[in-house]
Amino acid sequence: MKAQLLITLLVIAMIQLNFAKRFTRCEFVQELYYKADIPRDEIYKHLCIAMVTSETASTYLDSHGIYRISSKWWCGKYEPSGKCEIECEKLIDHNIADDAVCASKILSIQGVEAWSQTEAQCKKLQYEVETCLEDYKESETWDDSNEDHDQISKAANFHGAFFILPFVLLLSLRMI
Repeated sequence: MKAQLLITLLVIAMIQLNFAKRFTRCEFVQELYYKADIPRDEIYKHLCIAMVTSETASTYLDSHGIYRISSKWWCGKYEPSGKCEIECEKLIDHNIADDAVCASKILSIQGVEAWSQTEAQCKKLQYEVETCLEDYKESETWDDSNEDHDQISKAANFHGAFFILPFVLLLSLRMI
């Protein structure tokens, strides 16, 4: 029984890993600035939030994307709605621009406190953001060999694992 439970947990972990896009910190900063058009002076807040949410795995079913945005107020489960006027499923694809726009809206209303952070904690990342943007400007290409292995993960979400979990558990129980 323990072996079957372990196998089940490994399958769930593999499913989650297959649905995640990983960014280095600098890749994330560059993506926000150059592709999502987030203002330079706001990027440190986004980086701060993404670092915290990627470090703390969320198991809440209503938490979506790299920013772990809640469907309770911010996005719609089946159609664009919520204060961000977006469908939650749009927050779990590899395009972070729509996630960033929604996070910016949350930031404008609630600040970084919405993610249990303080402005002082996040401001510490301003220099890192400037360095990443200057490095990009100097090289004019994204450097994949960057030694910055602190990665931020945009998980496609835990929904896939939760939908498959009952079936895997049933299969495990039938094997007993």
